[in-house]
Amino acid sequence: MQEPKNPQKGTYKPLFVPKALEEAQAAKTAQGAQNDDFTPLYTKWAEENERNGGKYLQGRGISIETQRRFKVGFVPSWKHPKNEAEGGGSFSPRCIIPTSKESYLARATDPAETWRAPKVGHAHTFNMKAVSRAAKDTRPVYIVEGEIDAMSLEEIGAHAVGLGSKSYIKVFFKALDALAPSLGHVYPSFIICPDYDPPKQGQTEETKAAEREKFIAELGEGLSKRGFVAMPAVPFPKIEGATTQPKDVNALLVESRERLEVWESDNAALLADFERDAQEEFLGAFKGGFKTFLEHLAENANFKPIETGFPGLDEALGGGFYRGFYVLGAVPSLGKTTLALQIADYMAGSRATNGQPKEPQDVLFFALEMSRDEMIAKSLSRFTALEALNRNWVITTASTKNQILRGGNEGKSRGALVLKAMADYEQDQAGRLCFVEGVGDISAAQIRGTLEKFTRLNKRPPVVFVDYMQIMASPDVKSGLTDKQIVDKNVLELKRISRDFKTPVIAISNLNRDAYNKELTMASFKETGAIEYTADGLIGLQFQGVGGKDFDEREAKNRNAPDNPNLNEREIEAVILKNRNGRTGGRCNFYYYPAYDLFKESEPEGAF
Repeated sequence: MQEPKNPQKGTYKPLFVPKALEEAQAAKTAQGAQNDDFTPLYTKWAEENERNGGKYLQGRGISIETQRRFKVGFVPSWKHPKNEAEGGGSFSPRCIIPTSKESYLARATDPAETWRAPKVGHAHTFNMKAVSRAAKDTRPVYIVEGEIDAMSLEEIGAHAVGLGSKSYIKVFFKALDALAPSLGHVYPSFIICPDYDPPKQGQTEETKAAEREKFIAELGEGLSKRGFVAMPAVPFPKIEGATTQPKDVNALLVESRERLEVWESDNAALLADFERDAQEEFLGAFKGGFKTFLEHLAENANFKPIETGFPGLDEALGGGFYRGFYVLGAVPSLGKTTLALQIADYMAGSRATNGQPKEPQDVLFFALEMSRDEMIAKSLSRFTALEALNRNWVITTASTKNQILRGGNEGKSRGALVLKAMADYEQDQAGRLCFVEGVGDISAAQIRGTLEKFTRLNKRPPVVFVDYMQIMASPDVKSGLTDKQIVDKNVLELKRISRDFKTPVIAISNLNRDAYNKELTMASFKETGAIEYTADGLIGLQFQGVGGKDFDEREAKNRNAPDNPNLNEREIEAVILKNRNGRTGGRCNFYYYPAYDLFKESEPEGAF
């Protein structure tokens, strides 16, 4: 009896469906297909496929023996369980390919059927057992899109899994992660084989090719991350007498089993070379450790520490700043930003402290608290103070940061100093000291991205300053991290940046309140944890004499210069709390003049 092609919704009941199948399907539908165990149906459908001789897949080159292995079934008149429950849809003959006990593919055997390959149940990767078998016989596993393509490769003795769709890559990786522990120490290799379907309506050949490349890349990266070797399959050989290649593995099998076997053999041979190269590349990174060590020695021999402009501080650091991650910490009012900026200005300049020419450094300064204008005004204020000293003028002839920003540089002498400072800054620092502004919105990822672009265009990495670490943006604003977790993650990333770019990264940090009237230790750094363990160098600024019995913080902060009652002068001490590139415990004393953003190393005769 011929089944109507388009029976009206819910009006047709096939007469030739075996009663047992009909009852079983109805029972399963009533239970809800999405979470059912279809095993009883698979058995009955497989029996029906045997009676039918497995004609549909036989016609596609897949033997009845292979169909039995995968419990392929046949339903002469099938309707999707969801439609069956709702009383809609139509019936059609289907080849049933189980993908798990609760999911299957219902492949239409009539090429005129518009709903060609619906899936029932949750998505599962077809034939994951192939991965376990491949681990035992050390042959590769092919990853193909369709279940029938996977069976086509299994037909010729290869191992293959079928994703069911390009969009089911995550489903495959979930299954692979669950299976991996049972593989022991033997991981099979994978060959990734996408379909070569013609472009859909609105697609070009280029966009279709890009889609395949994305599919290969996503699988390849995920497998590599999990420790598997993976390579893309060689292209299918063109069909004899045609200008196109087969669209998938099964099309190649239908055209010629022998050509499919040759193609599979070519892949296996190429994979052997690919595995050898991957092994040499991966293991070489470990086994070639001594060679790499020698290369690093030669490289480091040519690297000279970058001086700070303070001979005493350079000596305490072991010569200056090396490649690595440094943290400069202090409580408020001790001038940590000022000292960092003064060091940055010196690095970018072309004159050493003794007036001799030196190699200038490019500097990238991430100013997260102050604007670029404020930072430049601080430098110009210092320049006016130093020039006043050089001319033996009274220090009050110099301009403060705020005077410079307001343009309040009245008077011939003060105006001359400001003009001289601007000319010197423009000639020496301006072209090499670059500021990036931000107020709590700059993350470590943005710092890395800016540094990558700067280095690529500038041909060498700059020295990096970050002011300051506690107001860097969270690496993930949606994660709900605590302040300490944010700092810890940013510290680790800044450390990676210093390592990856082989440059000093100097970050400014607040300290715990407990550090205000005590000698500094590594635990003094605010939100500590990653800071004290990760940093290559820790430099703490403190008042000289802090922690002593007679120390008075207010007096230390409000102290004036002995020979200038109107000039605030603070005696500051830098303590090297940690130093992977030199000795720990070194100290350097400074006079700090906050009005003019100036640090001077202590001299026996005192200040100005």
